[in-house]
Amino acid sequence: MQLNQWVRFIRESCEKLDRIEVTDRVLGTLFATSLLYQNEATKEVVLNVMEEIRSENISAGVCRGLFNSRGFYWRQPGGIQEKKLSNDYKKMGEKIKFSHPFVSNSIYFKLAQGYLRDAEGEIEKERLQDRLRLS
Repeated sequence: MQLNQWVRFIRESCEKLDRIEVTDRVLGTLFATSLLYQNEATKEVVLNVMEEIRSENISAGVCRGLFNSRGFYWRQPGGIQEKKLSNDYKKMGEKIKFSHPFVSNSIYFKLAQGYLRDAEGEIEKERLQDRLRLS
């Protein structure tokens, strides 16, 4: 059974049980693992399946899986880590924006924007802390 057939079967079965949203999010988390750790051919198959289905819930699951893959971390001053992650995800989105536009926009560009917001938030937090120290 091909991945797209398997995904279609799972989604149809779960839709009958009114569990499609949670199923899509779990599938997204599974796909995130594939995007992180599998070879390029497997990643391409996963990207094709996600592009064909165009589920926002699958995309949300992928985003959560990719976000959580960082594990535990400490924030560096100036949002350095978040800026780098934003740039990395933006590059990934740019790489596939013509072949997989839905995936590019709903996952990679969305993650890039989120990490950029986090970086800006860190910078603002540092400014406020500096102001409080000077008061």
